[in-house]
Amino acid sequence: MSPYLSQNTKNLIAALHSTPRPQAILEQTQRLCAQIRKATDRQQAFNLLLSMPTQIAIARSCVDVLVKQSDGTALAAVLKASTSATYASLSALKGLAAINAHGSLRALVSSRETPYSLQRRAVELLYDKLPDEDAAAEILLFLSNQKNARRKGILTKRAFLTYYLSEDGQALDLLDDLFSMGCKSGWLLSIYGHCLQRLGRFGDARKAYSKCLRMEAKNEFARAQRIFLDWCSSDIGKARRDVGKLRPYTDQKWIVPIAGEVLRLSQEYDQANEWFRSLVEDGERKRLGLMLRSHLFFCRGLIGEAIEDYRILRSIDEPASYDTIDVGAWQNLARLLRTCGHLEDAVTEYSKMIDCWGEATDLLERAESLLARGAFADADRDIEAVRSVMAEYPFQIYLEGLSSCLQGDGLALKKAAVRALNSPEGSIGAAGMRNRALYLLAAGDADQAKSILLGLVKEQALDEVRLYAVPYLETLSRAAPDRSEITALLADLRHLAWPAGWVVDAAKGRREEALKNVSRQAYPFPMYCQQYMIAGLQQDKDLAERVLSGIAIHQRSIALWTLGRPDRVYGQCNFAKDPEAQNNLKFCDETKTMLHSNLRIFIDDFDVQQLLFMEEDLRIRFENAAMKARLSVDCKMIEL
Repeated sequence: MSPYLSQNTKNLIAALHSTPRPQAILEQTQRLCAQIRKATDRQQAFNLLLSMPTQIAIARSCVDVLVKQSDGTALAAVLKASTSATYASLSALKGLAAINAHGSLRALVSSRETPYSLQRRAVELLYDKLPDEDAAAEILLFLSNQKNARRKGILTKRAFLTYYLSEDGQALDLLDDLFSMGCKSGWLLSIYGHCLQRLGRFGDARKAYSKCLRMEAKNEFARAQRIFLDWCSSDIGKARRDVGKLRPYTDQKWIVPIAGEVLRLSQEYDQANEWFRSLVEDGERKRLGLMLRSHLFFCRGLIGEAIEDYRILRSIDEPASYDTIDVGAWQNLARLLRTCGHLEDAVTEYSKMIDCWGEATDLLERAESLLARGAFADADRDIEAVRSVMAEYPFQIYLEGLSSCLQGDGLALKKAAVRALNSPEGSIGAAGMRNRALYLLAAGDADQAKSILLGLVKEQALDEVRLYAVPYLETLSRAAPDRSEITALLADLRHLAWPAGWVVDAAKGRREEALKNVSRQAYPFPMYCQQYMIAGLQQDKDLAERVLSGIAIHQRSIALWTLGRPDRVYGQCNFAKDPEAQNNLKFCDETKTMLHSNLRIFIDDFDVQQLLFMEEDLRIRFENAAMKARLSVDCKMIEL
């Protein structure tokens, strides 16, 4: 015992040490509660609940036993036997809610024999859960019949339930009453906006969402709805501003594909890819995510990756129903397959869509793909099917002439083009202008057609150019008597739509994209070091680590690429030069220095077995240098 303790303290500790500790004495109620919680006899718990309704601890313990065994019948029987709101009955109500016995709660609300206090509590519990529309209607009826039905709290519940039941006009009236009482919140304004939106009053709905966001800037529901309205009205600029204030993993999951499309249309492809990636990672919406990402890759000219995503999604089951975004994504998938020359796949996808909803537009687009394949009989059947319901539809007239021309009737195309130009049923907007350009070319007016198509590019209507004009001009060029002007226009449009051209090799596309995304600061040059990184080349270091992470340590390797110019190269090893070094060797140097001298040092002195490249031309240069110097090393392209 410590010498610093007082004598009294020492005596007390000694006494406690020598005296046996008395057993804790539980009160009778506590002992009973402990016994009940250990019990599994439902009847015992039920009987105790009825016999001691005012004992809160016992009531809770008994209800816990019944809840664990999901005995809704016993809990309902307790409530039926109750004439007032006792601890037993209130605990039983909570127990019913805990086991989701919504039918029993609804029966209590509708029964005239249920005490009012229990009815009201049952309504509150149902309102919190709101299992279905029938329950919502029952709660609304109960609240509407109350004497205090116009109190703010009850009126708020009535307004929400009316909105939940899609009675939008009535909900607006109730919300107006609340607003007149000074009860205005971001949540209520978002509901108000959605009611207006469902009634087709889109301008008023957008104003309501804007008021909501001024009051609650973090209201993601209102922001998502405003994005949707702007997207529907093709006001991509406004939609883009709102998308910038959300993240791909927002709670409003339904807006993710639309937000990604807004970014794609804004040509912010990297950000769009993040949103579509979140869809691909979402098991339920993976198919939609792959379709949208495939279109994104197509817009970037990464054709190999676009087709790669298509191959993956073919193994995924189609959804039971289709939203507007699903329909558009599927149609664009078929169109990009057509543009990429995968005609059989395009026809397959068009056929699936026609089986689902059978639109004339899909029939005509399938017919054009069939004409490109040379399947004239099948194409003519589709054209005839549309003519039977839309006899003077301009694009159908044009396709008839195109089909006849491809089958040998040289005059049919120009006649059909003139008819299509004079048809009163021609559509307006970008789609109408794109088709009109086709008719003008077929009729021999190349200058006006070129003006229209270049105008679409200027207006950023690039989907019209990529998905329609380019493939349709290819087919037209085969039928037109003078194809030189069409071929020249086609080359111009391809360059404008895909300035960097097409990358058909998916792996090459990924490598080019990875290098394009690397940003650099000023860096020391030349530099060989075993530090964490070379200053200014952080992202090169990160990319190299990603590349080398799958390489076995015993297989000495170097990842290599140029530093934005062919005369400088960055390299990173999967080994350290010195055994005591904490980081692997990395360097930046002149390409010619590596080729003429340092390559031999790495292979002979450091036993490097393979060189991994991001660029094909750099691989060829190193491979030729190694062969010329008779050095044994594998030169491979990196697979990302």
